[in-house]
Amino acid sequence: MQYGLSHLKYKKIRGEIRATLDGILSSKFLMLTAIFFSALFVSRVEILKEIYPFGLALMISLINKLDTEKRFFAATGVAAGYILSFINLELLPGYLLSTLTIFILSYIKKKVNIEEKKLKIIALITVGIIIFINFALVRNVYIALLTSLLIFILCSASLFIFESVMNKLTREKKEYCLSNEEIISLCLLLSVIIAGTSGIGVFTISLTNIFAILSIIIIGYLGGAANGAIFGVVLGILVGLSVNSLGVFVVVYASIGIISGVFKDMGKYVTLISVVIVYGILLFNYKSFGFKGIELVVAGGIFIIIPNGRYTILREYFRFDKENNKDGEQVNSKIKGIYKKKLNEFSSLLGNISDILTDLNENEKLIMKNKSTAMVQKLADRVCAECQLKGNCWRREMHYTYSAFVEVLKNVELSNGELPYQLNKKCINRSKLIENAEDIVNRNMISELKKSTISEGRQVLSSQIKNMAESVEEIIDEFDVSIKIDSNFEEKIRLAMLANNIKFKDITCLRDLDGRVSIKLKGKACGGEQNCVKNILPVINGLSEKRFCVSNDGCIIDQVMKSCDITFEEMPKFHVSSYSVQKCKDGEKENGDSYRFIRNKKDKFISIVSDGMGSGPEAKRESEATVKLIEKFTKAGLSEIVAINAVNSVMAMKYKTQEKFSTLDIASLDLYNGNVEFLKVGSNESFIKRSSGDVEVIDSKSLPIGVLDKVDIDVKKKKIIDGDIIVMVSDGVLEYGDKSAEGHWVMKYLYNCKLNNPKEIALGILNEALKAENYKVKDDMTISVLKVYNIN
Repeated sequence: MQYGLSHLKYKKIRGEIRATLDGILSSKFLMLTAIFFSALFVSRVEILKEIYPFGLALMISLINKLDTEKRFFAATGVAAGYILSFINLELLPGYLLSTLTIFILSYIKKKVNIEEKKLKIIALITVGIIIFINFALVRNVYIALLTSLLIFILCSASLFIFESVMNKLTREKKEYCLSNEEIISLCLLLSVIIAGTSGIGVFTISLTNIFAILSIIIIGYLGGAANGAIFGVVLGILVGLSVNSLGVFVVVYASIGIISGVFKDMGKYVTLISVVIVYGILLFNYKSFGFKGIELVVAGGIFIIIPNGRYTILREYFRFDKENNKDGEQVNSKIKGIYKKKLNEFSSLLGNISDILTDLNENEKLIMKNKSTAMVQKLADRVCAECQLKGNCWRREMHYTYSAFVEVLKNVELSNGELPYQLNKKCINRSKLIENAEDIVNRNMISELKKSTISEGRQVLSSQIKNMAESVEEIIDEFDVSIKIDSNFEEKIRLAMLANNIKFKDITCLRDLDGRVSIKLKGKACGGEQNCVKNILPVINGLSEKRFCVSNDGCIIDQVMKSCDITFEEMPKFHVSSYSVQKCKDGEKENGDSYRFIRNKKDKFISIVSDGMGSGPEAKRESEATVKLIEKFTKAGLSEIVAINAVNSVMAMKYKTQEKFSTLDIASLDLYNGNVEFLKVGSNESFIKRSSGDVEVIDSKSLPIGVLDKVDIDVKKKKIIDGDIIVMVSDGVLEYGDKSAEGHWVMKYLYNCKLNNPKEIALGILNEALKAENYKVKDDMTISVLKVYNIN
């Protein structure tokens, strides 16, 4: 229940975040005002004498981020900032012309199809050239070269910081929280804006100190001592450079950040009191540097006035310590535990049902021991109840009479109506004895036949339910350990896609037990433009050493929501080219063999060949049913052994009643590591032709499906490399010639074969088999050939 309350609270907070942001952004006046003054303050920050790079960097970062009106207000603010910074009038034209040039380039971007990255490089180079010319005319070439180079470097570095913040603030969806990089970038931008207020005050009160102290207290209160200290140091450096008191401002601002972070868990009031005490001590030592107590009073008052709910919203939005990720993982772990417990209970229930059915069959065996006594008693009741001599037979000679009656029942069951000698001599109801014995035996045989059928069905059902329980246990194991959310890689993909202006609704990154990553993405349907392959896939591949590809499911379109669900998975190391050829037995229209080529969800390529006993439509139905069931199980992600056991349980009853069986030959190839498993149930040999030319025989001595209650599976494991060829055949192909491991004709053919195409190899083997039998087909033939290629 606590999870439900926390989840609702979390959704409410996220809703407040979205509503707050939407409310701010919906006010056009506030937006334009914020853009103007932010640009104005940013452009006023001076790093070194006559070097003002931040305004130009901000303008370049806004290329293709805002509409023309907003970019105009930003450019106006930057220009106003340069004018109000009291720049040497001889140097002012260079900065103003650079600002105008960047604005024009951003306007051209809307009209001309040019990559954003190239346009920003052009803007940086153009700014460097303009500044160089301006300084060369006013100062000299050496100073101009050094200044233009510094501005180019500082603009490039600042552009990287501002880009991260602009991508966050200008993207349509606001539900994603800030990453550590975005938080740092936002703090740096905020530091630059606050540093830009240097020299602005009311009477003798510095607005810079008020904004700086307030922002540092808030950052420390939300993010802790480390984040508060970092923000304080960065802000102290920027403000200190503008007033030539670098060390003092770094010490004061960093101290405020540390104290506000240390006492943040004790509430706003204790935090503010602690800051007041430390600030008072620092004020006593650094009063001559312009710090005043009224500045802390104003900043502290604003800090207290801000409602706690707003701090909660900011804390959820910024997520400095990523606590929500941990909470989410804990919730996922709890939910996983609940479902695991339910599935375990269900698996245990199925196991109990299977055991009960098995115990009932054991009870039938115990009952059989008492049936002969009951049959003798019933025969005696019918024949001897009214006989005058029953006292002699059942009192004086009870042991002999009982044994004689047992012998009578056995003789009747064997269709022998003779009575034992003594019983034939003494019994006066001989004909009645024979008639009733025959009736009792016949009734018992009918009853036993029914019970045997029920018992057999119960045994098959018990085996099937047991296999179901094992399947559920396998699902539990995979559910418990095999799939984990890779939040770090997921966040990298999010940020990279946003940096490339790729819109999406949701993204989930999963990592299985083998360390393989799959990425599930939900976005707007692109209408067949293949946005996933052209734009998204290159971004994902750029973040990982492994190569990714679109899964076999492709794009799943929701026509109602106009959305697209797509999965990206790691590109396998191997690719398989396959071909299969069949030939019917002479006189038959249908082949009794069946085959399949399957690629399941675990990226295993599975080849199946099943030979139904006999030939024609009936054999076809049997083998096709076997192959279809294996296909369904493996596509669902269950192991091949579980699938074979389930198929054996399903098919066993029919095979027992008709005394027909079916073979099964499976080759399961892991496309990532090249491991291949041959699972054989009564099937023929398979062959591997190595890329080196050698040929291996994979033999088996197991029994077909349906012969035993528990299926006999022969498993052989091999390793496949690039260029290897796997050949699987039904027994119709092997009807002649030497089939020993050393002299098998198929092995000899493959050894001498120079073909590499699976189709040509399959047809070649078929032609060789037909040629050896003078083109007479004695049994159905199936040949499946797989060739492995290394693609990664």
